[in-house]
Amino acid sequence: RCLILAVAAANADLATADSLALAREVDPEGERTIGVLTKLDLADHAASQAAAILEGQVYPLKLGFVGVTCRSFRDVQQAKEVSEQLAVEENFFKGHSAYRAVAQSCGIGHLARRLNRILLDKICEVFPAVRAQALQMTHALESELQGYGEPLEKRSAGEQGALLLSLFAKFAGRFGDTVEGKLSNQPVEVPGPMGQLVGRARIDYIFRDVYAKTVREFDSFSGLSDDDIRVAIRNA
Repeated sequence: RCLILAVAAANADLATADSLALAREVDPEGERTIGVLTKLDLADHAASQAAAILEGQVYPLKLGFVGVTCRSFRDVQQAKEVSEQLAVEENFFKGHSAYRAVAQSCGIGHLARRLNRILLDKICEVFPAVRAQALQMTHALESELQGYGEPLEKRSAGEQGALLLSLFAKFAGRFGDTVEGKLSNQPVEVPGPMGQLVGRARIDYIFRDVYAKTVREFDSFSGLSDDDIRVAIRNA
C-alpha cells in the first residue's frame, strides 16, 4: 500500500542511482515506484538521454518518470517565490526543444497532481477492505465488551457486591467442574497438545500411572550399605 518516490539527478548516471536500486529491492516489477528526475536545467549536455528517460525508453516504471527543476541556492538566498519558480519551470520545459514533447507531464505542479491522483485511486481501491476489517474488529470488541457485563459505575454498592459474589461462585463452579472432569460445552483453552487429559482425569492418570509406577520402581536401599542400615536401626 506504499508508494515509492525514487528521486534521481538528471546530471548523473541513472544506472548508479541509489534510490532506484533500493526501490528495485522492494519493488522488483516497478509497479509502485514513481521516478522523479531532478536538475534537468543543469543537464543540457544529456538532454536527449533525459528525454528518453522521461518517455520510459531507458528505465521502465509502471508509473513513469516526472521531470522537475528545483530552486538554486541563489534563488533561495534571494527569497524567490515558489509560484515564480513554478512559472519559470513551466516555461523551461515548454521552451526546451528536448522536453517540449513531454512538457505536460513535467514540473512540480504536475508531480503534486499526479501523487494526489494516485493517492485517491489507492484509497478507493483499498477502502472497502479496510472498512470491512474495521467493522469486523469493532464487532469483535463489542461482543467482548458485552461479555464483561454492565459498567460497575452504573451499579450501587450493593449491586457491585452481589456481582462480585456471583463471579466468585461462577469461578468456583467452573473450577470444581474442571477438577471433576465435568467440562461444559463452551470452548475452554487447555494448554498442551490436542487430546490431552484435563481435570480429574489428568489427576487420576498421574496418581495411578505416573506416581504409582515411580514409587514401585524406587529402590529405598539405593546407595546404602549394610552398615548404614544397621546404624540407622540402632539410632531409631
